[in-house]
Amino acid sequence: MAKGKILENLREEEESNSTATPAEQDDRGSFDKSKLAAEVSTPFRTLRLFIYGAFATSALIGGLTACTQLAASVANQLDALPLSQCLLNVGVDFGVVAVCVYAYNFENKQRQGLVEQKRAEREQAALRKQSVIPEEVTKSRVERLRELQIRLTVSESETKNVPLGVLMQEAQHGLVLWHLEAKQDVVLVAGGKEMLRDAMLRATVNREIFTANNLLIVPVQVADPSDPTAAVTDKGFGAKPAYFKQGFVGEPAEEDEWRALVAEEIRDADRQGNSKAAKQGVVLVVSRDGKVLRRGLGMPKWDMIRQDLYPNAKVDDMGRRLVE
Repeated sequence: MAKGKILENLREEEESNSTATPAEQDDRGSFDKSKLAAEVSTPFRTLRLFIYGAFATSALIGGLTACTQLAASVANQLDALPLSQCLLNVGVDFGVVAVCVYAYNFENKQRQGLVEQKRAEREQAALRKQSVIPEEVTKSRVERLRELQIRLTVSESETKNVPLGVLMQEAQHGLVLWHLEAKQDVVLVAGGKEMLRDAMLRATVNREIFTANNLLIVPVQVADPSDPTAAVTDKGFGAKPAYFKQGFVGEPAEEDEWRALVAEEIRDADRQGNSKAAKQGVVLVVSRDGKVLRRGLGMPKWDMIRQDLYPNAKVDDMGRRLVE
């Protein structure tokens, strides 16, 4: 009976720890892993704290002794030290105490801040581990991405909506458009108006990376929580931004469908602890064979994206992939 009760208690404790946060597990454990990580990152901080404490204790004892000497000097006792010397000793001893206490408190606050940082990092890592996007969800989302429409300009007065998946495959359907001359990798950039403008400005400066590497950028504007006046309506973008005139930029048709896909990416980021995903923007890099190579937040780093897509490719000084 006793053995069965012990095993039952152990199972309950294991289940409780499995659902607890890292901070709660640290409180329940025999030692705080976050504190251990902080000590490893700053191994001499404990030594400094010990030195400050030792010096403060020694100076405090010296200061108390100097106070007795000062009292003797004020009372004009025989063999008492001069008053000036006693005052100097008291000032030096208690000055050292004050400096050591300040240094100790400063170091201790730094240590506590580092412990909290390590604990937050552990919680974020645990949250990301628990919120890993299943492979089936990723594949389903890529298939949806392939079905979304891109608006292509056939002539000055005619446009044509084409599924993105067509642009990621070989030329077909007899369409003679530069988009369909070769397979294309896709970079989906979603964010507020200002974020998209800055991202596409950087892309335009580095246009050689895209035109020479068959990269297609699809910018999708979503509502920016920090700027309510820039909310997106059902009518879409309104006046078309100038960056859609670039040959490596694909204009999304049926924008609501694109935003629905982006909203799922933002929710996944929220579940992983990135609460500012909607404000920072989302970047999704998908290769032409349907593999998600990068999920990121914030401003896209175009050089890193090119390296993700072509890790072993040779490039020239302009970042263009050299075809052997």
